[in-house]
Amino acid sequence: MTVQFIEDHTGDIIAQGLKYALASWSLREDRTVCMTTDSGANVVSALRINNWKRLPCFGYRLHIATERSMRDPRIDRAIGVCKKVVRAFYSSWKKKKALVDAQEELKLPMHKLITESPTRWGLRWHMIERFI
Repeated sequence: MTVQFIEDHTGDIIAQGLKYALASWSLREDRTVCMTTDSGANVVSALRINNWKRLPCFGYRLHIATERSMRDPRIDRAIGVCKKVVRAFYSSWKKKKALVDAQEELKLPMHKLITESPTRWGLRWHMIERFI
């Protein structure tokens, strides 16, 4: 279920929206064990307002830990170079064709380069792995 919040995304409004979502699915609050969330202050507040137990999302915490561990100028530079090369191939049909031709000539698997996305943390690893 998706609900659009036209108002500000405050803890109070999100708390009401979550109660509405449970009710619309005929789920009882008293049978809800917990909710898994990221660490957004407004979402944490909403669960506190509703007096619901929160289970922090492992994937989100792993993403944050990974991002913090990557804060190093040497890593930033290497990732920047990767992203620059990937962007060059994405923006040029000639370079894309040259990559396909080179893969065919060298009898390599036909792969495209992968670009990272800030909202999909695993893609950074895949981008680097494919680049190498």
